[in-house]
Amino acid sequence: MTKIKNERGGTNRLLVILAVLILIMVVVISIPSFKAFNYRSECIACEQAIKSATDGLRIEYLDTFDEESINKARETLAAVMPEREDICPRHGNVYLLRDENGIFVPVCGLHDSDAARRTRLNASYAGNLLEEKRRNILAKAKEGAPEPDKITIKVNNDPLQCVRVSEKVNIKRGTSTTKGYDGIVAFYSTNDDGDIDYFVYADEDYCAIWNLDVGWSGSAYNNK
Repeated sequence: MTKIKNERGGTNRLLVILAVLILIMVVVISIPSFKAFNYRSECIACEQAIKSATDGLRIEYLDTFDEESINKARETLAAVMPEREDICPRHGNVYLLRDENGIFVPVCGLHDSDAARRTRLNASYAGNLLEEKRRNILAKAKEGAPEPDKITIKVNNDPLQCVRVSEKVNIKRGTSTTKGYDGIVAFYSTNDDGDIDYFVYADEDYCAIWNLDVGWSGSAYNNK
């Protein structure tokens, strides 16, 4: 009888362990699918919100027939959608660009289908934020205090570390130059006058590079 009980107890423990392992496997398999589904739901919600904002701007434009400036377009968008900072369900940055008819339209920095355009807009915004934060840091720093090697800014409501490098580096996903690449990286360098002369913003699909002499450039790349 003791032997039978021990065998049954061992079998029960084995079944429990097996059930736990199966549950873990189901969870591991389900997480990517859930993330993909969640992202797709966000995209759909964002697309609908962007379309509403675009329609509102176009109606306002047709009503006034004004040649809007970017600042006037921002004011119009704020009037059309008072909570425009929350247009995107993930709080992505909303940028304004002129369409083929010369009317400003909103573009989401997280969910825009044009990867190159999305990255350039985020990169330009990040570059401006970095420059502004650098000026504030340097103004508050004691005379002769070194500039920090990392400055954190927020892009699309997520923190982004901008790493200062001593020389220009080529960013390529999946190589050592990304220095622990995980999603988005940002590098910058400064010249003898202390001005930013090189800024790189790279995400999963595209690398946007700003040089003091030539402005913005960039290219698409993959992990191959």
